[in-house]
Amino acid sequence: MAKAELATKRHKSVESRLKKILLKGAPGMPETRGIQATDEIKAEWSLAYKYYLRAPGDRFDKKKDRTQRIDYVAQEMKLTRKQAKRRIRNYEAWQRNIKKGIVTP
Repeated sequence: MAKAELATKRHKSVESRLKKILLKGAPGMPETRGIQATDEIKAEWSLAYKYYLRAPGDRFDKKKDRTQRIDYVAQEMKLTRKQAKRRIRNYEAWQRNIKKGIVTP
């Protein structure tokens, strides 16, 4: 009986936290990409994405394809894989936000 009560308390706690986040908006949401970034940063994202598109990959396996492309970007720009992945992801989010009208190019 105590376990059931504890589970419902946890559920209500998580539910209330989610409501607060949705009402207030989580800090640092991806929508700020492209608003706060400088032109130099955006140029770096664009360069990384150009390398990404040019990179060889495995066209039959989506996961392996993306991994190989990100590795290529990291190698070309002399970055760690994590840094290259972040630049690609930021560029893609920036383009989505332009399309939504949240940011101007």
